[in-house]
Amino acid sequence: MSDEFEFRDVWRKNDGKAEADIVALWQRLNILPAGVNPLARAKELCVAAYDGDRLAAVTTATIDTLQVVRNRMVFLRALVAPEYRAKKVVVPLTLETHEVLSRYALAHPDQRLGGTVAIVTSNPGIYKPIGSAHMVLIGYTARNEPVTVRWFDHFRL
Repeated sequence: MSDEFEFRDVWRKNDGKAEADIVALWQRLNILPAGVNPLARAKELCVAAYDGDRLAAVTTATIDTLQVVRNRMVFLRALVAPEYRAKKVVVPLTLETHEVLSRYALAHPDQRLGGTVAIVTSNPGIYKPIGSAHMVLIGYTARNEPVTVRWFDHFRL
């Protein structure tokens, strides 16, 4: 947990403020791919990091099968607002996101969720932050992007 940021668990909570804040950030940065509905993507919010009333960073999550480990996993995306990128919020945000999703997985054992996955699309010097977030490099995408995984402590094959 970071002393500078308040992390809010918004996973599947229909948090109108967090959803409006992330849509505004996506629009300001013009970051969503063409054809992606920002209101639909906002329903994937997982953890929002706030600096007072200002959204500093966010994770979104989707559930899918990761074929290389043959298991259902939660895929993460993280976005840090440009003005907060030097504040080192992404590691504590990732740690908090993993804990939120671990609690969700425990509460929904029928979903058999194994852990979290992140495909790193920025920052070629990923190894220290990835290790700090307890993620493990398991391979690369066809575009040579690192694929990282962190298993839930309670998960058993």
